[in-house]
Amino acid sequence: MLLTSLACASPDAPPPTDAPTDEADPQAQVRARLEAMLAANPEHGGVLYVFARSAAARGEHAEALAHLERLAAVPTWDYPLEASDFGALADTPEFQAIAAQLSARAPAVEHGAVAMELDRLDLLPEGVAWNPRTNELLVGSLYERAVYAADTRGQTRALVAPRTEGLLGVLGMEVDASRQQLWVVAVGAPFVPSLDEAEQGLGGVWGFSLDPADEGRFLGRALGPHPGLNDLTVLADGRVVATDSGAGALWVHTPGEDPSATGSFVELAAPGTFFGANGIVAGPEPGVVYVADFEGIHRVDTSGAVERLALPEGAGVATLGGIDGLARSGTTLVGVQNLFSPGRVWAIELDASGRALVRARILDDTHPRMGGPTTGAFVDATRFWYLANASLQFSPEGLREAGPDDRHVILEARIDPS
Repeated sequence: MLLTSLACASPDAPPPTDAPTDEADPQAQVRARLEAMLAANPEHGGVLYVFARSAAARGEHAEALAHLERLAAVPTWDYPLEASDFGALADTPEFQAIAAQLSARAPAVEHGAVAMELDRLDLLPEGVAWNPRTNELLVGSLYERAVYAADTRGQTRALVAPRTEGLLGVLGMEVDASRQQLWVVAVGAPFVPSLDEAEQGLGGVWGFSLDPADEGRFLGRALGPHPGLNDLTVLADGRVVATDSGAGALWVHTPGEDPSATGSFVELAAPGTFFGANGIVAGPEPGVVYVADFEGIHRVDTSGAVERLALPEGAGVATLGGIDGLARSGTTLVGVQNLFSPGRVWAIELDASGRALVRARILDDTHPRMGGPTTGAFVDATRFWYLANASLQFSPEGLREAGPDDRHVILEARIDPS
């Protein structure tokens, strides 16, 4: 769920492909896996994009252009290039020619409306969740290590104070409306400011009350050396399932009755099961979750059985890999895809069994207000609100000061109930 502008340092995307060839090096293992995928499918657009971006980051423009030319030759690839992924290469005529070619293939869509603009900056927001009791969008902060609640005008208030019970930089979040609880993933990754030495490299899940009688009260946490933790979902029985992007695993935490006790994780899917496990959402049937990674959408049940779901037949969908936020309304999954372009929002239909994808359609693509879209939440059965420009204050040189007219924007995508 991390920003695409930080892809070279984050678990949100495969790490850069310029690592040593030492088999013990995680980045070398990632490169080997990507190369194997490309060997099996020479028209794998996702791998070509990652290789091109990595070569551009190293300043190897000829290599990057060679990958982009191969990408443009893939007839089903219809993603516009994200210029900020390619640094100085984006200013060259060669890059711009390829970019124009791919932009011409992009689907024609009617862009969604602006739902709101937040009144706060300097948050480094990434995860959002909807609280139906108060009709507020909850927004996590990597920078302040806190959670804010925004009303439908974008006016924010503090919900969870900075660093409450050691809270780290907030990523994925989910509201458990039936229990009036909020659960968040928080990490001590290198891009989180103001970490104490003991907090670096940690990750965990924290729970907080949304009950009006004690809103914001700490409910407990599970903390461990999992800096790759990324997103979570809450099952009907109250268990919390978290994705581990770095390890490609799933972990389960069962909340206890004693908030003062640090809980533990149980492995649900072993490391290496997924390739950059990211967005996750509980399925319509109990004990089932859907997980997004670089290769697409997976169905997982609480026995640990994993099925990668094939792309819908005849849909002309190049890839459902690289989805960040994943949400669900009924049998419709909505994914915010941010790895291969400025951003695309998908509506993905499950069949009655929940074991097949029967349709995928684009709700929005390359919206002019997008700038690192990450996660979203349903505010009702048909309206999906998502954070469109989480990378607002990121630049190649690091964090930048916000301008006087800068605002974090929440965009709306509508789901056809039919």
